[in-house]
Amino acid sequence: MQKRRLLPRVIVHRGHSPYVDRTLERLPATAALVFLGNCGGYSLLDAVLRRAPEAHIIATKGIGGIRVNDPLLKALNEYLLSGKEMTWASFWKHIEPVLGGNPRFADYVPPDRNTSVIFLQAYQSVMSTRWLDEEEQSDGPLHGAVPRPESGAPLLGAYASNPCTLTGS
Repeated sequence: MQKRRLLPRVIVHRGHSPYVDRTLERLPATAALVFLGNCGGYSLLDAVLRRAPEAHIIATKGIGGIRVNDPLLKALNEYLLSGKEMTWASFWKHIEPVLGGNPRFADYVPPDRNTSVIFLQAYQSVMSTRWLDEEEQSDGPLHGAVPRPESGAPLLGAYASNPCTLTGS
């Protein structure tokens, strides 16, 4: 991939939590889908969004495990290869009968139901727009304006036009 200057668009971490930092360090800004099947992957939403602001994220709030990760990833791959229109609602409806009996599956959060990501991305979008609008109206330093995020602050972009659809672009 490096030789052809290609960046991965799908990132999967299904291993143990102590190693997830290594995966996130390599996360490209162009990632379209990030799968965090490690224990507590949901707690890393901010870290993912700082590196890949428009990524769709599947993460677990609880314990990640092979009995959910493997069939979920296999089903996702097959669903994408089938050529069907991909929406998270349709995929989750397709996979729930297969994995719904596993109590750990209930802890996996699909991108279209990930209210934390949706809220954070919308909030950052509004705050960025407000900052830009107030800067344009000012001749000098901004007084009372929302401060622009610092370099280490969370950088959370807005979803594409439809947060429930993963496109192959």
